[in-house]
Amino acid sequence: MSDTLRIVLAGCGGVSAAWFNALKEMPGVSIVGLVDLQEAAAQRRKDEYQLADARIGTEVVPMLKKTKPDIVFDCTVPEARASVVMAALRHGCHVLSEKPMATSMAEARRLVKAVEKSGRIFTVMQNRRYDPRIRALRSLLDSGTVGDLTTLNGDFISAPISAGSAMR
Repeated sequence: MSDTLRIVLAGCGGVSAAWFNALKEMPGVSIVGLVDLQEAAAQRRKDEYQLADARIGTEVVPMLKKTKPDIVFDCTVPEARASVVMAALRHGCHVLSEKPMATSMAEARRLVKAVEKSGRIFTVMQNRRYDPRIRALRSLLDSGTVGDLTTLNGDFISAPISAGSAMR
């Protein structure tokens, strides 16, 4: 593997902005491809983040063949997740994915088996490291203004889900 990690990002909707904003601060990465069912969405992200050398497309497999990435960032809707992850694993890529991992337990089990067979890493994350509020808190703690930290509690509150959207 070279010093620069080659990344394809699949799913150029709203959540992808958080991923792009974090990537701007990371050395050693190169976004080589953007995939979205709406080519215009991929083009907007390419333009917005000044990714002149990145390819855009509407299908994952052709993009993987053209760009040969090390990692696929999966920001697709949950219904597309399994096909994107499986394609990336088959092409030898590691995968960082938005949540949820899958749309069902059966699908999650299939993904786990595919990951084990591939020898690659598949991780599902919701990382708030680059959230400006978290960074401000970190800066405050590092400054020593509040003294030694002895206890820190954090709550993550999510809107309730309807019975129809719950994972089966």
